[in-house]
Amino acid sequence: MISLIKDSKKRTFLLLFSLSIALTFGLLLTLKLLFENQQILFDSQVNRYNSYRLGDALKQSDDLLTEYCKNYVVTRDSIWEEKYWEVVAMREGKIPQGSGWTRSILDSMYHMGFSEEEFSLLKEALDNSNQLIEKETMAFNASKGLFLDSLNQYTVKGEVNMARALEALHSKDYLLLKKEIAEPLIKFESLIESRTKTTVETLRDKGEFLLFLTLLFIIVTILVSIITYSLIIKRLNQKEELAEELAERSNEQACLYRVSQLLENTDKSIEHVLESTVFIIPYGLKHADDSYVRITFNTNVYVSVNFKETSVKQSVPIIIQGEELGKIEVFYKSEINAKGISEEVKHLIETIATLLSNFYERNTYYKHLKKTNNSLQEEIKLKEATEKELRKSDERFTLSTKANNSGIWDLDVHTGVCYWSPIHYQILGYDEGEIIPTIDFIRSIIHHEDQSPFDQHYNAHLKEGKPLDHEARFFTKQKEIKWYHITGASSRNESGASKRIVGTFTDITEKKVAATALLEKEQQLQYALDVSNEGIWEIFKDTEGILFSERCYSMLGFEPDEEGENQQQFWQAILPLEEQSKALVNQIEKVQTEGFHDSIYRVRTKENAIKWIHTKGKAVEFEADNTPKRIVGTMSDITERMKQEEKIVNAVLETEDKERSRIAREIHDGLQQTMTTSLMSFEKLRSSLEFSDEKENERFQLGYKYLKNAIEESRNLAYNLMPKVVDENGIVEAVNALITAIQPSTKTLFVFDQNLNEIRLKLSIEMTLYRITQEAINNVMKYANAEKCTIQLLKHSDVLLLTIDDNGQGFDHVETHKTFGINSMRTRAESLGAYFEINSQKGRGTQILVELPLK
Repeated sequence: MISLIKDSKKRTFLLLFSLSIALTFGLLLTLKLLFENQQILFDSQVNRYNSYRLGDALKQSDDLLTEYCKNYVVTRDSIWEEKYWEVVAMREGKIPQGSGWTRSILDSMYHMGFSEEEFSLLKEALDNSNQLIEKETMAFNASKGLFLDSLNQYTVKGEVNMARALEALHSKDYLLLKKEIAEPLIKFESLIESRTKTTVETLRDKGEFLLFLTLLFIIVTILVSIITYSLIIKRLNQKEELAEELAERSNEQACLYRVSQLLENTDKSIEHVLESTVFIIPYGLKHADDSYVRITFNTNVYVSVNFKETSVKQSVPIIIQGEELGKIEVFYKSEINAKGISEEVKHLIETIATLLSNFYERNTYYKHLKKTNNSLQEEIKLKEATEKELRKSDERFTLSTKANNSGIWDLDVHTGVCYWSPIHYQILGYDEGEIIPTIDFIRSIIHHEDQSPFDQHYNAHLKEGKPLDHEARFFTKQKEIKWYHITGASSRNESGASKRIVGTFTDITEKKVAATALLEKEQQLQYALDVSNEGIWEIFKDTEGILFSERCYSMLGFEPDEEGENQQQFWQAILPLEEQSKALVNQIEKVQTEGFHDSIYRVRTKENAIKWIHTKGKAVEFEADNTPKRIVGTMSDITERMKQEEKIVNAVLETEDKERSRIAREIHDGLQQTMTTSLMSFEKLRSSLEFSDEKENERFQLGYKYLKNAIEESRNLAYNLMPKVVDENGIVEAVNALITAIQPSTKTLFVFDQNLNEIRLKLSIEMTLYRITQEAINNVMKYANAEKCTIQLLKHSDVLLLTIDDNGQGFDHVETHKTFGINSMRTRAESLGAYFEINSQKGRGTQILVELPLK
């Protein structure tokens, strides 16, 4: 039966294939015939056009010949004759026409395939046209004086006969010939139009038939193709369904195998098994990608990936010992027909539900046995550990009370009898059992000044339930006074009244003594700070402000509450601009990071006076990572010390200037006079002596030259040691003279700007500023390699500014800040109480600033 079905299907496919081939060939044949029909139709249209064109060419050429002949006869211009014979040559095919046509009209008639009637009409028109040409030729020759001879040639010469020429062109015969040319052409065109119309209609009917036949072949071919395609798709779908069914059965077997492997190990929890199973089940279903699984067990719900609850589902209960504890639900996409869900899938889910039930029963039984065993072991271990901990706790409590020198007391509130531990007796100097500890006895040994506070704490604990935590002085058996710390807690009855108090009794005498000593030390430190006129400040990590002691404000004439809410703004307001960067309030982050501070700067007091203060401090507490946590320091008023140092420096500089002046006078009055006298002697000898030896003359001239140089250098040395121009003319003229002197010997352009003019300052100030300027100019010439150096000396209402800027190569200020030249300038400036600053970077030049307060 199966073989018959297969043979039937093969014959059907073979028949359809043969029919498709035949239809294809029939379609190609009809398309070929349709194309040929269209080509013939096109050729007939082209032939019709060429026929019209040929008749029109004959008519136009005839009209042109008449026009050219008349023009020649009237004008006698040879150009018309040339054009005339050119048209005749084109008609005869001797020269090509403008459109590239090289055939004569007669040849064209032979090649056009005209019928005999059409050809005769066209030939008649051509013959009439040729007769017209003979008459026009006679007119041409008559106008030239040429006439026919016996051989019918125009060789006989005579007088020009224009009348004859004109008569030939306007005669009745001539006009009749023109008419006879047009009539055949009209009949010719009518025949052509009739023949072409008949051909076109015949070909059009044939083309429509072929087109219909082509469309019929196409439609049949499409129908056969659709039938063939549907049969092929049906066959492929049958094979796919069979393959899917086999794959579905294989997936179900694989799913059951993986679930059974998962359930073999009873050590796994039911939760773990259900979590894994809910992900395994979809792989065994027919519509795995469109299926979602949910397992409900007790109160727990487990779902597969991308779970969605739809209206189409299968549900199987999980029954354990006759009770439904859960269920397995498989949801399908709504568009899947419920009939498509096979019974095999339901059987698979039921099998998995049964496996889960069996696993749960085995797992529950195994866990129960294991739990029972573990419970027994834990009870044994707990009992042993409890006994061990009780022993340790008792030992720990005893050791801790001994270490803390603490005793235990237990008071029966109703009877007033108290239990004391052995240590309690010892710390009061009694032997155990020597006394009966009651609340009245405790009150009797309390220092009389501490009895009332103790009673208040004790009664507040009894009546109000407040914590019992009090320190008091007690008398020992030896009548010594010692400090003790009493703590206690109550157990109360149903009405809330205290019935029993248990607590500790600790000797804190040593702590109290240490605390008293510490307080005395702090007072001594405060006295020392008051005497030394120093304030205290503190900075803590991760805080923005500084804690200043009262002394920090009072030494400047302020009260602490005058600082206001903005500490930074208060201190910056009393700091001169040049001191801002050195002030403690502007270095908080740096101090918090480094844990160290040491700076000297000026501040304004409340009376607007300038004071020098010294702030220094270091970290005293650190975090676990060794970063500063708390920084403590002092603030000192060092104004008097700075004034004394200023006096000392002034004295040193004054002594230095005096020594310079003395050395300058020694050089001028002694050395220069001696060398000048020597130079005069050399001059006399030079004018009177002639050297015969050239080498001796060179030595003499060299010594003479060196002597003059030595006199000049000694004069410059004396001037530099103590320039008189500063004393005599002031700082402005001195700087101008210095620049004028050195300008020719350097490539650096020095520019001096000032607003002092005639104003004079104290000589010590002018000399110091001159020395600083002189040192700076020397450094620029030696090291800066600058193109320009600007010196400014400007006086304002309360300050005198000296700035020296160059655009040279600069230097590393950190590496060279301790050089002799820089320290010399700084020392001189600070001796006047001026602020000195030098800024330089490699490649960006150097700036020196001296700021001298005038008030």
